[in-house]
Amino acid sequence: MKVAVYGALAVAGLALGFAAPQGFGIGGAPTINWTKPTEQHAFLGTLEGLWEVDALLHISPGQPPMKLSGSETVRLSCNGLWAQVELELGDKQLGYSARDMLGFDPQFARYNGVHVDVGSMTAAKYEGKLSTDGKTLALTGEGPDPRYKDRIAKLEQVWTFPKKGERTAKFEFLNDEGGKVPWLELTYKFKKKVK
Repeated sequence: MKVAVYGALAVAGLALGFAAPQGFGIGGAPTINWTKPTEQHAFLGTLEGLWEVDALLHISPGQPPMKLSGSETVRLSCNGLWAQVELELGDKQLGYSARDMLGFDPQFARYNGVHVDVGSMTAAKYEGKLSTDGKTLALTGEGPDPRYKDRIAKLEQVWTFPKKGERTAKFEFLNDEGGKVPWLELTYKFKKKVK
């Protein structure tokens, strides 16, 4: 009877995308080796907290960017594997809201993430590497181009960490000629820790 139950649990776990049980623990219960944070995940901990944000939002080419301010809250989730990012800029009438999940994939030795915002129902995906000095995170990917309806474009993000408690982020799209089109520039100042 126990074998049938544990076999059913293993099949159910595989169907849900979980790792198969790696053995049997106390009392014969199956054990699973979940992904554990690596030293690269420690970088995500440096992002955790409440940040004050000043932003330049480039809406139309040739026009001055819109100035917005707001906050970003970063919390670690899933046992420290993911940074859960909540960005809020502007006000209710003219605001920009976005959510990101940023993690590190040891199998491919790269940071990766997903971004959603108020501009589209399509998620952007990105990946990249942290510089050896830990001061620059360069990410590339694809996502909805806010300048055109129903268009996916290549995008680049560069995050910099000049000193403790300060960081910047620059988001650009690549046009058809390979040139960079600015979208969002953010400047952060650390305010406080969050639970």
